[in-house]
Order: sequence, then C-alpha cells, then structure tokens
Amino acid sequence: MININQFPIFEESFLRQVSEPVKDWQEARDLKYHLFDQFPENGGYAVAAPQIGILKRATLIRLPSGGGDYLFMCNPEIVYGEEEFMFQGEGCLSFPNQYINTKRYFRVTVKFWEYTQDAWEERRAMFENTEAVIVAHEIDHLNGILFFDREWKPEPIKRTIPKIGRNDPCPECLKNNVQIKYKKCTKHYEN
Repeated sequence: MININQFPIFEESFLRQVSEPVKDWQEARDLKYHLFDQFPENGGYAVAAPQIGILKRATLIRLPSGGGDYLFMCNPEIVYGEEEFMFQGEGCLSFPNQYINTKRYFRVTVKFWEYTQDAWEERRAMFENTEAVIVAHEIDHLNGILFFDREWKPEPIKRTIPKIGRNDPCPECLKNNVQIKYKKCTKHYEN
C-alpha cells in the first residue's frame, strides 16, 4: 500500500481508453497484487487497473460496509441499475481535490469474476447507495468513462403558470371582460 500522495496520475486521454478483459486466473492473481500494492492506505475506496497504468478490466474495492475487507472484481458488468439519483461530491483518485455532483443509480446488480486463493469464479452481487456509486465509478474506469461524464445537470425549472408583469392585464379580471392592469387590480394583485 502507498501513501495517497504517491498515487500515480495519468493523462485523461490514457484513462479514456477501454480496458481489455482479464483472460484467466493467473492474470487475475497478478492484477490483484498490483492493485493492492497501489491502493492508498487512506483516502480512497477503490482502484481500477487503468488508474495504475494497466488497461485490464480489474478493480479492487474496499467497501464501507465491508469492515476493511477488499473485493477484487475482474470483467465486471452492471446488469441492472435502478433509482437514478444525484450523488453529491463524487471524487476520483486520478483527479485529486476535484468533486462534482453526479447522476448515479441507487442500486446496481453486477456480474463479475473473482479470484480468491487460486479459484476463479463468476459471481453476482447487488450494491446500494454509496457502494453502488463506488462500484459504478470503477466499472466506468474500465470502460474509459470518467466521473466528469456523469455530472448531474438538473433540468431548468419550467413555469407552469405564466409570469404576469405589473403592467399586463389582470388575467382574473379579463375573464369577466374587464381590462385593468394587474398592478391596479385591488382584488388580485400581490405586492
């Protein structure tokens, strides 16, 4: 494990490349050890292989609910996502001190291969809330997608009631065929 200040920083153009699948358990074993060696002691929840210069579909995650345990995933794929929401303050080890609000799923189901003690098994798991965001963020890295691409851009608010200017006719008075400026109407004008 390294200090957070030693974490490698690669160009955005490198991080935008799509990673190659992990082919077998020997390659998975090597990737797991590389990722663990580059995992920051403090300040990060996960590291994807492209973040340490290896364009392979592997990531190592320390889930907040895991009590310090690590989850190693190869060739992960989100098979289902539900309940889009705005996640506030998402950051990335590859872009230190930059945080944005992102559009993410509250719940994701992921299919992946896991390497543990010379075993190579396909698994499925569901993650919620912050853990769903962490897992989706890492899978994005493997697909050449950066968290900036998920920025939450709220829709502009559209008025359902037309704006009435002080010098416009009072709409309620017009219904009774009375033409009076809104600012002069004593029944309907709001100061």
